[in-house]
Amino acid sequence: MNREASEDENDINEPSYFCYKAYLKTAGYAIFILYSMIGIKRLYDHINQLMIMDQCISCRLYEEQTAGVIY
Repeated sequence: MNREASEDENDINEPSYFCYKAYLKTAGYAIFILYSMIGIKRLYDHINQLMIMDQCISCRLYEEQTAGVIY
């Protein structure tokens, strides 16, 4: 009887497969959110850079010169 009780206690103390699966899912979601935040920040930086170039006259002149060299 004690042997059966100790086997049941071991089952309770050991984490199950589903517990590990939940941890992996949570880590996956965290990585996804982190990469999404980094991607949104990069897009925001690019948009800001383009808006600054549209407002700045010297930037437009530089852009026209470089475009002429490329094309």
